This record gives sequence, C-alpha cells and structure tokens, in this order.
Amino acid sequence: MPMPKTRQVAGRRIFISYCHADYADALNLHMELEAMCRRLGDTAVFLDSRGDSQLMAGDRWKERIAEALDTADVFLVLMSTPFIASEFCRDVELRRMLERSTREHRVRVIGIALHQLNLANFFVDVDGVRVSLEDRQCLPQDQVDTAIGPRLGLKPISLWPDSRKRDAWHVVVAQIETALCADGTPASAAAAQGEAPAALAAAVPAGPALATSWLPYLCNRSDQFDALLVRLGEWQGRGFRRPLVAVTEGRPEDCLAKWVERMRLKEIARCLGFDHTGLSFGHFKPLAWPSKAVRLSSPADARQRFVRALATALGPRPLATESEIRDAFLYRAQPTLLWVDCLEVSDAGQAGLAFDGLLGVLADWPDLNQHALLVVAINVVRAAGTAAGERSRLAQMFDAAIAAAVQVEGAVLGSLPELDELAIYDWSMHDDVQGKLAEDMEVLLSRLPQDRATWSMRTFAEKARDWIRAA
Repeated sequence: MPMPKTRQVAGRRIFISYCHADYADALNLHMELEAMCRRLGDTAVFLDSRGDSQLMAGDRWKERIAEALDTADVFLVLMSTPFIASEFCRDVELRRMLERSTREHRVRVIGIALHQLNLANFFVDVDGVRVSLEDRQCLPQDQVDTAIGPRLGLKPISLWPDSRKRDAWHVVVAQIETALCADGTPASAAAAQGEAPAALAAAVPAGPALATSWLPYLCNRSDQFDALLVRLGEWQGRGFRRPLVAVTEGRPEDCLAKWVERMRLKEIARCLGFDHTGLSFGHFKPLAWPSKAVRLSSPADARQRFVRALATALGPRPLATESEIRDAFLYRAQPTLLWVDCLEVSDAGQAGLAFDGLLGVLADWPDLNQHALLVVAINVVRAAGTAAGERSRLAQMFDAAIAAAVQVEGAVLGSLPELDELAIYDWSMHDDVQGKLAEDMEVLLSRLPQDRATWSMRTFAEKARDWIRAA
C-alpha cells in the first residue's frame, strides 16, 4: 500500500508519491522539506507516519489518497523501478497527477530519479495523448560528464557518492523550492480566476535604496574587490531575490581582463558561499562594440542574444527555447557571471536596444536567483581623454536603463580600490593618468565615509595624493 505525504508550502499542498521499497528515500526527502517549510513560514507539516495526517488503524487509506490526489498542487514522484512496477503507483497515483497537470496549469509534477532508469516508462495516456515525465525537468540536476564535456543534466541519487548523499537531497529540495517560488501563489491564484498577475514591483519586496556609486577614473582596478565583496555579502544576506547588476566605469585593459581574472579565481563565488563550484563565465557580445558583425534590430533581438549568452554560460548543451534555458538555469547551483562591456564609442541606439533586451529578461525571470547566482557585470568603458570624476557619455545615456536595473535588483554596485604603494607607483608611471591622479585622489577622498578616519582606504588615498604631489 503506497502511503502519501502531504504538507502545506507557500499556500500549496504537496503530495509525495513513492513505493514501499523507497520508504527510506521518502524520509530523507521529508527531512529536507520540513526545514524548507519552516523557512517559508508554514505552520503545519502533514505526514502519513506522524502528526495529524498519520494513517491510523481502520482508516480508508484509498479514500485518503484519492482525496490528496485531487487536492494537491504539487506532486513529487520518487522514480524507481519498483515504483513503475507497482500498479497502484503507476495506474492510480501517476495517472491522476499527470491528468491534473495536463488540465490544470497550476498543478506541477516533479520527478526525482533515485537511480538510472528510462524516464519514458513513466507515462500515461490523457485524452488520447501520451504524457510522460520524460518531457519534464526531473531532479536532481547537477554537472554530469558527456562526450562533449561536462554539462548540467539529470544525476540520479544513486550516482552521488556516499559522502554527498545528504548534499543530493539538499540540492533536490533547493531546486523544488526554486520551482515553487517561481510559480508564485498570488499570481497562480489570480490566473486561476482569469486575472492578470500582479506587477513585478508589487510581487517582490523592493530592495534597499542604494545610489549608484560611480568610481573616479583610475587606471588600475585589479584590487578593487574588497569593497565589492562586502557589498555582495550584504546582498547575499537579503537573499538571492534578483540577479545582481553591477555597474562600473573604466578602461578595457584595466577592467575587463582583471575583473574577469579575479572573478574566475572564485573570489566572488567564495564570498557568496559557492566555493565548491567556481564561477561559470559568459560574455554578452552585442555590447562589446564596435563590431560590424553584431547589429541589433530590436529589443527582441537583443533579448534573444542575451538568452543565448545565458545558454553559453550554462554549458555546451544546445538549449533550443527560452523556457528550456530558463528552466536549466533555475535548476543549477553554479553561479554564473555574464560580462557586458560597453565602449564609449558605442552607438547609443544599439546600446539602448541591448539594455532593453537584457533588462527585459531580468525583469521577466525574477526567480533566476532563488538558488543559482547570476551576476550581470556592466562595464561602461570611458574614453582615454575623459576628465577625472567626469561621467562617461555612455553612462549618462544609460541613466534610465540603470534606474531600471535598480528596480530589478534593488542595488547597482560600484567599487572602491584597495591598492598598495607598488600600485601607486605603477599609476604614476602611467602616461594617461600622471596629470590627473592627484585630482582623482581628492575626488576619492571626498567620497569616503568621513567617520572612518583610520580606514585603510582613506590612508591609502591620502598617501597616494601626498606622494604624487611631492613627486
């Protein structure tokens, strides 16, 4: 006799379908789900083996299961060979959940592979059409080796080493939570009544109001990460509610290569708790101008290219549709950096199209950062002759787009340098900044917190200013 487990999560009822042979796995899943329920603020957890929903002697268990199958919003299927061999699991539970998910948009069925198996075997016929779990994203999703290299894919629980079995269940529940949060209870309820979903700004609490921090012109930015890491840590504390949009200004030889180098050395990943995974890297090329090979015709074109950049960062798997790319990103745990490099000589019209497409994806996919981390680093490259402290032409044109990015994430981040005296000497020898460095230091000092007189950043800036004046 299969035994259901139901619980309330974010206004939903979850039904865990499994066979007796997989009872231990059901308990592992339950333990992880229970923690998720507490975190989401639910008041009750319903189980068949304990608590108020426990099946007692004399209970009509088939009626209880039928009622749960008719009222649950989310079905978790522990897929195994014994499960598909069970007539009740296959012909009653699986059939009912796939029928409901086909006819009711709000119902979600999530398969969890316990060992290697043929997903095509998990199917039923609904109104003459074959409906299979093979057509749905099953869990757990992790990096798997293929003939063309590692990529994100289905990695059954049995393939995880014993030392990481608990991690496997943690990943499963994290990916389940991502899917549930992506649905959004208010939006689902409205859709069921034929109403339009609430606006993005109303659906998600706004982040803290942080002003854009534009960095003065500095030639060497290789050690500007301490301040950025602090801000990233604060952002992590708020939860990954939105993709992080980081905006900086600088020169390509001083910004792009060194930022990418430092990020790929896992410093950002470690700060955000992804030290075991590293950082995937992608490049949004439509903004890497001037380039005659890349011309955008519309925001939709830019959106398509941005989504392709996401797919490239995710790995070599050729994901065909935007929804598949979105799902693949939602079920990964590895953080991803997309670098967007804007040259001062960029065509303003093309830049505007690119930003419309980029921000459109971030706004339409507000759930990207529930567990996977997406950092979109927008580097506005200033012309070599830009005066110290002067906003770049392109940055000024992008004020509206940057304001939109603030609405998407709640913060646009700049960074401050943490450089040693050797770096100061390198600056003084740089012909582009010799005449502007002292002024840069004055601007930098004016922007530092006045109540932190002993801060190493202030000490550095004062030494740099005095050393340059005396040179």
